[in-house]
Amino acid sequence: MIKLQDLLIEMSRGPIYHSTDLASAAKIVNSNTLARATLEWDETAPFGSARLKTVLHPGGISFSRDPRYKVRGNISPVIFQFDTDKIRQRYKMKPRVGTDLDPQEPSYKKKGEAEESVIGPIKPIDKYLISIRMDKKTYEALKKFATSPSPELKKDYGKLYKHPKLKVA
Repeated sequence: MIKLQDLLIEMSRGPIYHSTDLASAAKIVNSNTLARATLEWDETAPFGSARLKTVLHPGGISFSRDPRYKVRGNISPVIFQFDTDKIRQRYKMKPRVGTDLDPQEPSYKKKGEAEESVIGPIKPIDKYLISIRMDKKTYEALKKFATSPSPELKKDYGKLYKHPKLKVA
């Protein structure tokens, strides 16, 4: 007899995608880690410096089976594509219907069924990464930061800019 879990695993072949903004993508590549994270106010930061810090949390990392998936109607400019089978060998994956789905989207129900949650953090991402995709406009912004005279910007964005799996569409 076929179990429902086995059937879901068979149906979920193919890559999974994690979409994010350019600054977060650079942090993911620099740390070689993908984790559930939030930005929080840093009271200890010196005046005049960046006052937000990234705080990593245990728990599920959101993925989609649709590279064009919209969260609250927005498309994130950077899309990480991962090998599902390799991730599944090391991490627990669960199908999910998230609360961040936009019910106004015509394919709301379909998209809800295409979501996955991976219990992370995932490290090193290079082991599971197929590609990093971005459009030309985002790439031009990345290039501007990575080739800036500012050593901080070069450090923050240089590794993403030179990443061998970066693809521009």
